[in-house]
Amino acid sequence: MQDLIKKNVAVFLGPYITHHPYPLVCGPYNIPYLIHLSGSGNRVKGELYSVSTEGLVRLDEFEGTKFGHYDRLPVQVQSEEDEERLWEKKGKLGWNEYRETDGKQYVMPGDRAKDSCILDDIELFLSSIQ
Repeated sequence: MQDLIKKNVAVFLGPYITHHPYPLVCGPYNIPYLIHLSGSGNRVKGELYSVSTEGLVRLDEFEGTKFGHYDRLPVQVQSEEDEERLWEKKGKLGWNEYRETDGKQYVMPGDRAKDSCILDDIELFLSSIQ
């Protein structure tokens, strides 16, 4: 990954954790394998990268996807740090339901600023004064 970052085909986004539990096991040579059995195992911590098409081709070659060594599959992840900061920002209080009155304040994606990114919006929300 460091080589891909130096060549500007990957960017480190930070530490993340899987939304659902998966089995993570080590095989020969202590190579880690995330087994695609959602709901089994544990939520797995790892690093998230944004990778260009060129970088993705290089990763697929490295991982041996064309030989069937790995499958590239979508996995939902979330930032632990953002969850904790959002929890703190809301006074460490949570809801037990999302009510109809709360839903009326929901802003549809088409009604949000055109250049808006939810991750940037969360960061702005977290950095604002309470």
